[in-house]
Amino acid sequence: MGRHGIRIAVALLLLALVCLLSRGAFAQAASTETDRDSWRFTVAPYLWLVGIHGDLTVKGIESSLDMDFGDLWSDLDFAGQLRGEAWKGNLGLFLDGTWLKLSTDESIGPIKLDIDMQVGIVEAGALYRVYEMPLGAEGVPDDRKLAVQLLAGGRYWYLKGKLDTGPIDVENSQDWVDPILGARLITDITERASVSLRMDIGGFGIGSASEFAFNATALFGYKLTERWKLAGGYRVMTLDYGSGSDAFQTDLSFYGPIFGVGYRF
Repeated sequence: MGRHGIRIAVALLLLALVCLLSRGAFAQAASTETDRDSWRFTVAPYLWLVGIHGDLTVKGIESSLDMDFGDLWSDLDFAGQLRGEAWKGNLGLFLDGTWLKLSTDESIGPIKLDIDMQVGIVEAGALYRVYEMPLGAEGVPDDRKLAVQLLAGGRYWYLKGKLDTGPIDVENSQDWVDPILGARLITDITERASVSLRMDIGGFGIGSASEFAFNATALFGYKLTERWKLAGGYRVMTLDYGSGSDAFQTDLSFYGPIFGVGYRF
């Protein structure tokens, strides 16, 4: 089994474990919340202090990127992230967008290489709550819950790379859509504090999609009011995309802490 096969097998195993948690859950997913029959919306701008590690090949010229999130302020030219979710009953919809523009340099022997990179990521899809369990003791007023949600959708990628060695200046861009499948687990710690764990995989080499993509996010949330919530945690994404005909190939990992604020209405 090759590297991609091992990645897919491990990710599918994790998904299967989450699905086992939800066995028989369709009969248990009902809730006593009075607003389950109306749409509820959350808008959350956030900041991902992203680091990038891996290889980027543009028209046959390969470069290695090793940009820790600590280098963000010197390498980052622009960043913007925004997420929105809408829920009605057990069905949810999500839309998430990220735009990054970074520039850095590296030396390959005596050659200095200037690297400019633009990354656009837009994901959209649906969530379904397949399991929900109250955490409070029976007969004791307690709104804390544990919920498991499955998700499916697509992730649009736009990557543009420019490599400048002085006498040689090459630039190319590529965009495509990856199908994604995953799950999210949310559990309340207290009436105000909660933890969210999300994982999804995508690409699968279908059509023009990437060979393999992986995304995982762990967040700690704290409810300030009924409408406002703060969140912080860590996010990791990996991408393995190759297009020999266009000489644009990437094997990259994006990682770093993530912070945001959500408004619910």
